[in-house]
Amino acid sequence: LAIFQLAACGTAQSAESAQSADPAAPEAALGKPTAVQAAWQDLDFGILFCYDAYVYENGRVEYPNPSKVLADPHAYANLQNPQKFDTDQWLAVAKSMGAKYALFTAKHWLGFCHWQSEANPYSMKILTWRDGKGDMVKDFTDSCRKYGLPAGLFTEASEDVRQSVHKYKVTPKSPLTQSEYDRQVTGELEELCT
Repeated sequence: LAIFQLAACGTAQSAESAQSADPAAPEAALGKPTAVQAAWQDLDFGILFCYDAYVYENGRVEYPNPSKVLADPHAYANLQNPQKFDTDQWLAVAKSMGAKYALFTAKHWLGFCHWQSEANPYSMKILTWRDGKGDMVKDFTDSCRKYGLPAGLFTEASEDVRQSVHKYKVTPKSPLTQSEYDRQVTGELEELCT
């Protein structure tokens, strides 16, 4: 399982390899991918399931007006009531297309966690779908295992519309202090990685 933020996959070398590299060697000037980075590049083709509550708004995908989210975050989140939610079907199609990995948006910029989060109350627990016991991240990762595709999760920490976070910083309108938000995000990452 991999957790991604947008800039997570660069070709930076470790401090040890940078110090021991021969500065005259071409790879020293370009940077040499680590084994993990090379493995990522070898995966070649994957699929991203970019998902959030707004995919249900007005029967079509459109980016929401943040004021709708802020007016009633609970009601907005409950637009998600996917009667035919079937991650097995998603991953069967991904596998048939030749995908070598799959990514799912565990949390996007609205701040909603698509898993049973203890760190963030704005999560699957507040939905009427599956009586608040659904877990889209678990469904997705279970399906990835079933179809033999490595699973990756995207989680957004730099923006959170509901909590007025912009570029990783709480704004004056935020109900949280910066340290509270930082603890919440740390808790979310710990949940996703365990």
